[in-house]
Amino acid sequence: MFTSDGVGREYDLARTTFVNTIVGLPDAAVPKNQASSPAAQSYALLKQEKDALISPAITALANIQSNYSSISHGSEYNNRPIMAQYAQQVTRYFGDSEENLKWNKVLTAQTSRGLLIEQVKMNALALSLQAKQYREYEIMESQIAALLAQEIRKNESLKLAARSNSIRATNNQIANEIR
Repeated sequence: MFTSDGVGREYDLARTTFVNTIVGLPDAAVPKNQASSPAAQSYALLKQEKDALISPAITALANIQSNYSSISHGSEYNNRPIMAQYAQQVTRYFGDSEENLKWNKVLTAQTSRGLLIEQVKMNALALSLQAKQYREYEIMESQIAALLAQEIRKNESLKLAARSNSIRATNNQIANEIR
């Protein structure tokens, strides 16, 4: 799931199957003849709440899946996962690799125009990495918001249970005093 070593149709299918297994089957649809019933409306509301809470996690999984799955179109990086493309570019420009050494040798023979083009490519890569990081922060923020919503929901149900128990205890105490 988290490596671009596995490229190809079977790996992409395995990633999709993994995500689908974690997400599970879709919720059952309400029959049309019962759609306006109070039970169906309550079911729809509960389903919306559940979907709102789990959708950030599903989005994160789908994002990971897309980053490491092969691409069926494109340029010279055809059929290579986005993360593999990033890794290649980062090692070329910023890494300590054979490709970086070759690139540095080519730079020494470049004209001013060629150097400017390479600088623009490096800046574009840096900007692309920043945009990717920003998107990942957005996904993390949505996951934190979903966790917060779950905690609030849990705390509200605990408060309701505590109130109910308090009322029950008060009623029992009054009933015992009357006897």
